[in-house]
Amino acid sequence: MKMAILGGAGLVLLAIGLPASAADDAGLIRMALCQDSWVDWTKKEPKKFEAFRSHVISRFSRHDNDPYWVPKANVTVLGLRVAQAFPDSVGMGVGFSLTVDAPFDTARAAMRRRSARSSAIARPATA
Repeated sequence: MKMAILGGAGLVLLAIGLPASAADDAGLIRMALCQDSWVDWTKKEPKKFEAFRSHVISRFSRHDNDPYWVPKANVTVLGLRVAQAFPDSVGMGVGFSLTVDAPFDTARAAMRRRSARSSAIARPATA
């Protein structure tokens, strides 16, 4: 089993991949892709932070004294099974990250596809 972790945006990122399915956890995806910030929420929107915290606690449990948590049941982000969640930090930085079960190349290609889709959506239509 290979686990891939992609780093990004200074604090975080984990491997993400494949088209999203109905079972994907949209909240985890947004947090992992730095579309939301739990650090900002703690200061500006404590209710959002508390809701996300409760969501993570309901889906994951601490793994002994390790820095990561493990899913209580199957959790996916963009079609890949989440193996670990790091809700408190990544290395020496404060942030949120996930580890997924996928070869590095698969996760990297999927991340690029997602970025390309996001760019295409954000680009204004030309006449």
